[in-house]
Order: sequence, then C-alpha cells, then structure tokens
Amino acid sequence: MHAGIVGLVLLNLVGGSLSGVQRQVPQPSGMVNPAEELKKLSFLVGNWKGDGYLISSPTERKTFRMTQTVTAKLRGSLYLVDQSGLETGEGASKGNPMMESLGMVSFDVTRGGFNMHLRSQGGQPIEGEAKLEKGNFVWGYGLPDGGFVRFTSTVKENAWHEKGEITQDGKTFFTFMEMNLKK
Repeated sequence: MHAGIVGLVLLNLVGGSLSGVQRQVPQPSGMVNPAEELKKLSFLVGNWKGDGYLISSPTERKTFRMTQTVTAKLRGSLYLVDQSGLETGEGASKGNPMMESLGMVSFDVTRGGFNMHLRSQGGQPIEGEAKLEKGNFVWGYGLPDGGFVRFTSTVKENAWHEKGEITQDGKTFFTFMEMNLKK
C-alpha cells in the first residue's frame, strides 16, 4: 500500500509538470520578484541581426555577421540569450562560425542585482554581474590575471549597439569588439 501512495504522489507531480500546471512556493511579503526585476531589461527581448568586428590580436581585426535572440523563460524570471556569429571577412575563413554563446540573465534576490551566466563555443563557463547604468545594459567579469572585461549594450528603438572592452588597471579600457544589430 505504501508503494501505491508513493506512485500516486509521483504521478501527480510528474503529471502536473507535464500538463503545464505550475506549483509555486509563495514568496514572503516584501521579497523581490525576479520576474518583475527582469522586466526592466525587456528592451533586450527579441530577434536581432547585424554586423560587428572583433580585434583578436594587435594585428588582426575580424568582421562578423551576428544573430542574437533574447527570450524570456520561466514566466519571465530568466532571459535566455542565444548568439551566433559568422565571419564575413575575406579569405578561407569567410562564413565560418566565429562567435557562439548561450547565456542566461537572472536576478539574484540575495545580492539584489542581475547575473549573467554564459557558455561560449569553448564550453568554458563565464559568470558575471550585470546592471542597468544610464539606461544601458552593462555586464562584465574578472580575468584570472586581474583584468576585467565589460560589455555595454545601448538599445534605442530597434537598434542595439554593443561594445566590448578590456582593462588591466580598472581605469584604461581598450575596445576589442563592437556590433550594431537591428530588430
């Protein structure tokens, strides 16, 4: 009889999740709702395409065609960022995949700020903090050598401009990537 009850409970849990029924734990009064906080970044959601460049060494600048899709998931409590770039320069590498990543933007209720979790084509995880700064979405992460990488996205109407910068001293930033996308 005990196995029958366990089976019924499991069937109810699995059946409920498969049928789209959501069981939510009530939030304590005064607790921040991550989905409400992420609405502040809703200007990022959509299908974006455009061109950009990446400086991969002091003597090499590569151009690319970027496709980027930002989708709200889990009832708006997480944004999924799917990014794919193909090289557009001359030569044998034209059309080859150049940049590919999958990221998640979430809101950390404990810290009270946005997080960026990213996996690039190499598979290495990148964990960063993000914020809204003067209407721009800015996120970045530290490097093992003490440097810092930051990305600043300015979205106005249906145009997305993003700049990637790196610093070793926290004061002087070098731009290594820019892209302009349209919705």
